[in-house]
Amino acid sequence: MQGFLSFLSTIFWLALALLAVAGFIALRAYNGLQAQAQTIKQRASNTQVAISKKLSLINQLIDVVKSYQEAEQFTHLKISADDSSSAMTAAYQQSGTLLTNIRGMADRFPELKADGQYHRLIDSIQGCEAEIQTARQSYNEAVRIYNTTRLSIP
Repeated sequence: MQGFLSFLSTIFWLALALLAVAGFIALRAYNGLQAQAQTIKQRASNTQVAISKKLSLINQLIDVVKSYQEAEQFTHLKISADDSSSAMTAAYQQSGTLLTNIRGMADRFPELKADGQYHRLIDSIQGCEAEIQTARQSYNEAVRIYNTTRLSIP
């Protein structure tokens, strides 16, 4: 009887140890996923900041272009107050169309194309495009890592 109780005691402590190890592994996996989720949020925010910066530069460029021709009516981009990615994506797409229109106008006004402020803003906008592309790649990589980790946990 004493041997049987010792055996049950050993089994109990072994099961408790296995349960503790499994709990530790689960907790560590959960914390890892939470850290990766925060990285994704940060990188999405960085992308939105880069897009907002580009939109601000385009608005400045519109002001420069307006000084060359008041008859043309450009609408300033409005960045939505909400932080939804669909609103930011729509504003980003609208900025591309608007930038194409501004370049078309610059072709009609040679003195605008020669303006230093115009070139500075165009160069800054192109720099923002590169920054947006880098931020998106970083965001997509973080999402890929998160999804891979999430799907690999049994």
